[in-house]
Amino acid sequence: MKSIRKNFCRIWKIGILTPAVLLFGEIACGQNLPPKSSDERTIDSLYLLGRNYFFNDLDSAVFYIEKSFHLSKEINFTYGIARATQSFGEIKRIRGDLVGSVEDQLEALRIFKEIGDRDGECMGYAVLGFTYAEGRDGATALRFLKEAKEIYVKDLSDLDSLPLTVPSFLFSNLGFAYFILGELDSAQKYQDLAFTLINNTQEPKPVKNIIFRRLSNIEFEKGNYGTSINYLKMAIENNILVGNTNHWDMPISYAGIARSYLKMEYLDSALHYSYRALSGSKKVDRNLGFLEATELLAEIYKREGNKDSAYHYLEVSSGLKDELFGVEKLNKLTLLLTEQLEQQQQSQQQESERRLSLEKARFRLWILVAVLSVMVLSILLFFFNRTRKAALKSKSKIEKAYDQLKSTQAQLIQSEKMASLGQLTAGIAHEIQNPLNFVNNFSEVSAELVEEIEEERAKSRETRDETLVSEILGDIKQNLKKINHHGKRADAIVKGMLEHSRTGSGEKELTDINSLASEYLNLAYQSYKSKNEGVDIKLITDLDQSLPKIELVRADIGKVLLNILNNAFYAVTSKFDIHHSSFEIQELPKVTIKTKNLGNTPDSYRVQISISDNGPGIPDAIKDKIFQPFFTTKPTGQGTGLGLSLSYDIVKAHGGELKVETEEGDGSEFIIQLPIT
Repeated sequence: MKSIRKNFCRIWKIGILTPAVLLFGEIACGQNLPPKSSDERTIDSLYLLGRNYFFNDLDSAVFYIEKSFHLSKEINFTYGIARATQSFGEIKRIRGDLVGSVEDQLEALRIFKEIGDRDGECMGYAVLGFTYAEGRDGATALRFLKEAKEIYVKDLSDLDSLPLTVPSFLFSNLGFAYFILGELDSAQKYQDLAFTLINNTQEPKPVKNIIFRRLSNIEFEKGNYGTSINYLKMAIENNILVGNTNHWDMPISYAGIARSYLKMEYLDSALHYSYRALSGSKKVDRNLGFLEATELLAEIYKREGNKDSAYHYLEVSSGLKDELFGVEKLNKLTLLLTEQLEQQQQSQQQESERRLSLEKARFRLWILVAVLSVMVLSILLFFFNRTRKAALKSKSKIEKAYDQLKSTQAQLIQSEKMASLGQLTAGIAHEIQNPLNFVNNFSEVSAELVEEIEEERAKSRETRDETLVSEILGDIKQNLKKINHHGKRADAIVKGMLEHSRTGSGEKELTDINSLASEYLNLAYQSYKSKNEGVDIKLITDLDQSLPKIELVRADIGKVLLNILNNAFYAVTSKFDIHHSSFEIQELPKVTIKTKNLGNTPDSYRVQISISDNGPGIPDAIKDKIFQPFFTTKPTGQGTGLGLSLSYDIVKAHGGELKVETEEGDGSEFIIQLPIT
């Protein structure tokens, strides 16, 4: 229901607050209004000034609203004309001229419809419904009020976010219409709904007066006169809180209290409140309130036996009733309603005819499109048959060339795989050589120590140095521990190599990303160093220890890391060789590998591996080509151009993403993002 906040807009914001609508107060608007001219701002000021007099001085209200009306006509400000016309209708309703009120309101509604102002149209229906409800024509009131509700409040199931006065007033009027029709359950439902909405805020609002009075009416019809009086006193108290002590609403509440006291046979109290209702109605020039007060006084004096006073007020009320609701007035109201219904039916008929005409035009258009489509299809088929014959002739040549291309591509891919395998093998060989060197060295030293022990053992007991023997045995023990340690290290390297060969089947397994990154960084670097003597690259690792294990094909992702790392090593050493001499070195070549847990980011990736270098970067001209098959910047014979292409395909097959961020002269960063599952 948030749309209601936005839709009750321009009318409420700048002041189409007629007496009934003044109960709403200033309603915030969610709609941006277009800039206004100086004349339009003057019209608004005049209208708002007239509105302020509705409480106590209807003549002054008419004076200023008429000025806004005439100025609106001079500059053809249609909205201002409609607003003022509707206000005139409200003033006439207060003074009891229901026919004139309905005429003005129907005219305002017509203008709002004509200029396409849905807010004004809604308000027009709502105020018309309120007017007919005041005239006790519940059926007509209900019809107009339902029209207003349909524009803005289509669904009553979502009203929690509506502490606004406007829908509260609309629902209260709907309940009042049902009350007039004698449907007390529906009346109670809508009054309760209106009260719930307006009661969402503790701030007193004028529309509460109406709701309290109508709840009082329901209790009165049920025979709960005490409860009815309590509601009316709450209305009076709320009216005082909002500063409307002279408003025409007060006499209505006094009349209601008098009516309940009359039912309870408290004639003195009934008489007191009836005179207050009469005095208040005179003060605000409200004929309907004056009529109700005189009828009450006539009945009270009749019960007290005061025939003269009873006859006097009966005569006054009868004359006023004939003036307000005479046969001629009722016939006029019926005629106005009939004309409005006929206009509405005529408008609906014209709309139906327009839609029918539009459907016929659409049908003719579809026929034309169908004919043109057949013609175009025929032409396309003709050219297709001609080109098909030519295509069949060259089909065998194309297939032969395609087979040759596939064969060449397969050979190149196999070459790339073998190159990667060679790089991996070189790294492993370098890795396994280190522990083997330690084993050999410590074995030779231990053998020499054993010879020293044997020499000492060959001496006599008196000349033998047992302390030296014990020290040598301790050294041998330490050497054996070191031999065992480095033997286990070599065994782990061999097992790791065997593990890589087993995972080549393409099956995914839970893998520690940090361990994988560290392992392949070391292998790739040792392999690169074995082929490029004297290379010294600074390796930096920044591994996120919060990374979870994820399922992936270990050998495949390892191949991706190997390809990117080899490219990084090549890039930094190329830049070093070109831009630095032995005495100009400002910064050593360096390669950094990072891992990161992306956590609950909006995208679907959760784990990131990035490999960056301080090499020469990638020029913008070739940046978009690096993942294309067979594209390479290396000299002929040093690369197939398939490494990054295969890496891109492997990462995509894992549901991930491979991208590059680079700036020429300032290095590159390759980023791998993989989903957790």
